[in-house]
Amino acid sequence: METAARLTLSRTGGAGRPATASLVYYTARDRTVTVPGIVADWRGDQYVTVLSIAQDGSSATLRLRDEPLVGWLWVGGGLLVLAGAAALGPRPRRRGRPQPVDAEVPPVEAGLGRGLTS
Repeated sequence: METAARLTLSRTGGAGRPATASLVYYTARDRTVTVPGIVADWRGDQYVTVLSIAQDGSSATLRLRDEPLVGWLWVGGGLLVLAGAAALGPRPRRRGRPQPVDAEVPPVEAGLGRGLTS
């Protein structure tokens, strides 16, 4: 059995967007589950939840929750993916004169220290 509330949510000065929140009753487990209605846009998410419904169906108690800046979570995740892709890319080459591989290394004198000879 399901009871739903169909609403139109709007921010100040904005167009309304539909949201459907419901209460679902499962008879096999004798359990009631709340299914929230979610309206998402770039400014944040709005959640509508049905808390209770009167026995005669004439009224309902709703909870409206506004979660601003949820879109920034997606932006942050996208930046992490781009940074990971950049880290896997080719390494920049060093600038300057290349050193030959066969370059002669000056000999190192073997000694015990300054002023000491063997």
